[in-house]
Amino acid sequence: MTHRYVSNLAPTGPATFFKAPLLSAPEDAAGKVAVLGVPYDLGVGYRPGARFGPRAVREASTRLGPLGTDGFFHIESGRRRLAGVAVVDAGDVDV
Repeated sequence: MTHRYVSNLAPTGPATFFKAPLLSAPEDAAGKVAVLGVPYDLGVGYRPGARFGPRAVREASTRLGPLGTDGFFHIESGRRRLAGVAVVDAGDVDV
C-alpha cells in the first residue's frame, strides 16, 4: 500500500537538519554540504542557553520537511534554493 503523504513527519525520527541523513564518518561528507552544530554556552556569563541552539535549529528545520536533492521553494524570491545540493548532518562538536 502506498501513501500519498510523506511518512517522515517533523516530530518522528531523529531531529537532523532538514531531515538530512546523519553523517557516520567524516570521509562520507566528500562532495556534500555538512552542517555541524557547536553547543557552546561559555560566551555569555549570565545568560546560559546557547548550547541548546543547534538542537533548536534542527527541530525547527524538520517542520519544513525533508530537503532532498530538489531543494526547497523560497516564497519571497519565487525560486528553488539548494537544488542539486546534497546536505548531511554531522551532529554536534563535543565541547
